[in-house]
Amino acid sequence: MDMVEIYREWNNDNSTDSQEQPSQEIRNRFDLGNVRIIDKPDPQQQETNANPSRGGTISLRALADTVVGIDLKKPKRLSRSDWGLVPLSEKQIVYAARDAWVSMAAFSELYQRDETLLLRTMRRLQEEEMPIHDLDQLVRKRKQARQELKAVGIPYEGMSLEDIPDEVQTEISRLKEKILQTAPPKPLAMDFFQTEE
Repeated sequence: MDMVEIYREWNNDNSTDSQEQPSQEIRNRFDLGNVRIIDKPDPQQQETNANPSRGGTISLRALADTVVGIDLKKPKRLSRSDWGLVPLSEKQIVYAARDAWVSMAAFSELYQRDETLLLRTMRRLQEEEMPIHDLDQLVRKRKQARQELKAVGIPYEGMSLEDIPDEVQTEISRLKEKILQTAPPKPLAMDFFQTEE
């Protein structure tokens, strides 16, 4: 479950056409997956909002290993089990609690390593991050554009571009552009430098 889904659940808002303001505002998403652990600072490097590893994220397991110094086992069978089934199994509860503990331990360790960087990042989150309500609306528009693109393209699947009518090509281009424009912004990245041991 990601932050947008939590927002929707929190506000009991699962309809696709909601324009109402939320009863509770969730302003920011602090994503530990956007932490970069760098061997040493590069004075030439510009600050960036994207993390090159794993398409912009670091796994919790890698973060646990690099920052906390523990090997966090993530069995696929358990991580891909049915988390919507209530009640959760004891193994699922332990798995979730362990993930929460490791996240807090990593946050605490990063705070101890560079308190000012973490505080600056949190301040940037407050100033720059899109409110979750706005992000939710963006995600809904993108999903709608993808569904429309799929519906428009189905009759022409497998056809060469020159065989598709111009008005359909124009509509496909418009929808592709809408999908690009409604891409959610990447969460802010933080660069922490490897401590010498």
